[in-house]
Amino acid sequence: MTKLNIIAITMGSLVSMDDLDTLKEKLVLKTPAKRLKYLRQKVIKKNQNQFCMDGIIRTGTLKSVESEKLKISPRIAEKLVHKFRLEGVICNEELFLQPNGNCEINLDDSREKIIDPTSNLEEIRKKLSTLTPIQIDKDLCPTLAPNGATVLARELKEEDLILLNKTLCLVHGTKIFVSFLTYDNNQIIAEHDGKVERFPTNIIHFCGMYAIEILYFNS
Repeated sequence: MTKLNIIAITMGSLVSMDDLDTLKEKLVLKTPAKRLKYLRQKVIKKNQNQFCMDGIIRTGTLKSVESEKLKISPRIAEKLVHKFRLEGVICNEELFLQPNGNCEINLDDSREKIIDPTSNLEEIRKKLSTLTPIQIDKDLCPTLAPNGATVLARELKEEDLILLNKTLCLVHGTKIFVSFLTYDNNQIIAEHDGKVERFPTNIIHFCGMYAIEILYFNS
């Protein structure tokens, strides 16, 4: 078997040079799937659920790949490279695609110095769980998003209306439209597709109004 040539360069103090030599020796002898498992368990020290927590790689995909029931595709390899980069392990797709190919790996602990382990990731997740996913079609806001895009939106309450200031919103009543809404003197001004309309604030009693927080293009 042709040995894999791995160049390991420290940009921080994640591991010692002895550890890097050992890492190289172990990765050379492993299949791409086992390299993934080894890096996850021994280098970044995360279980499968922790590794998949941010949604870059799905838990089912990871389990199938690590058990070698699913071959690592170029798309999965691309996601793995991105995921490990966020964890301070810099590598390329070849590590997960080519059993005998050449690849490089950098171990960088600078991420640990700038990202607090008690970051607001959980807070962000909680906020996302409160948003309503709404699929939009090409007639709803053709100038803003392609057909089939999805918005994550927060349902507005009456007390929220005074905070509207060119806020991108979806209005769901007898007709559905996406518009920039502004509160002005007990009225709601809607601007969309070059048109300006005015509505009384009690419009919220007769339709659903959602502030769009995230626009996902599904691409």
